[in-house]
This record gives sequence, structure tokens and C-alpha cells, in this order.
Amino acid sequence: MPEQDQYILQRDFQASCRLNLQTYLWRDSLGYIIHPTIPPLPANGHVADVGTGMGLWLTQLHSEQQKESIRMDGFDIDITQCPPAGWVTHNIHFRRWNAIEPPPSELRGQFDLVHLRLVMIGINNEDVSALVENLSLLLKPGGWLQWEEMNNFDNNIVTVDESTPKTAYHRTPAVDDHRAEGALKGE
Repeated sequence: MPEQDQYILQRDFQASCRLNLQTYLWRDSLGYIIHPTIPPLPANGHVADVGTGMGLWLTQLHSEQQKESIRMDGFDIDITQCPPAGWVTHNIHFRRWNAIEPPPSELRGQFDLVHLRLVMIGINNEDVSALVENLSLLLKPGGWLQWEEMNNFDNNIVTVDESTPKTAYHRTPAVDDHRAEGALKGE
């Protein structure tokens, strides 16, 4: 069993369904898997997906790229939601790694593209300095980092009936802290 981590969501069937849907919604909303400003991956490229969850981003990338020679590695603090090796193509691999810790030496400088998405929920005190340092260690010279996050401070709740109370949103400590600092839009 993996050591206890700071992940605040679940890793059960419903969580897997959430991750699956979230991955498709994210791709469909953005309209791409790899950002269009990132050059095409070389035939022998190497891609990392950090915080891979179920590994779905890698399988989407594999479908899009159609290059069996691109090695694709998914890293997560817990890989129990990833498919077994026999269920994915031979060039997709999953490995346990906590990105807050320095990467193993064999991973340093190996990746043309490092992808991560929605990891801020697991970062203590929103201090990303160790994470950024460790991600940069993975990149080859000239490699790319594609990091996708939500802007939670500009979010709002939309309901069918505007009279529906939204008290849970307005009472969260993070929202209250930013409201006190005048950081929320419209206040």
C-alpha cells in the first residue's frame, strides 16, 4: 500500500469516473491535447504525464500521435487507478513518483514534453517552487512544460434559479481570505 499522501479526493470507482470525464471535458474544451504552440514531437520523443491519475491523457496522446516510437511515461503518487501494462500499448508506462520529491537520476533530462494538469489541489500552501524545480529537471534542453490549471478565484457558481443559495462557496476559508483582501471580482 502506498504511503499516506496529501491527495484530498478519493481513489474509488466514482473518482475514476470523475477523472475519466474530466479528462474528456478538458480536451474537448481546449480543443487540443498538446498545445498548438509546442512543436511536433520527434519520432523518438519522450513524454511525461505528471499526476497521471488513470493515464487517460497518455492514451489520448497515443491515439493522436500514432507514433509507436514515442515513449510515454505516466507518473503519480499512487498508480492504482492506472491500467495494467497489458491493457495499454507497449510504449505507455506508469511509475510511482511524488513530484514534490526530486526525480530519480535516470529520469533527469529525458523528456521532450512534460504535461501536468490540475495538481494545485495537492500542493501544500500553494508553494510550487519544489514542483517547478523537479519538473524542470525532467526536461531535455529545449523541452516543453505544458501545465494546465483552473483559475479558481475567478470561478462562480451558475444555477438554473438565481435565488438558489450558494453559501458553501462563499464560506470556504480560501474564498473568505481572498474576499478580505479584495481579490475576488466584483467586490
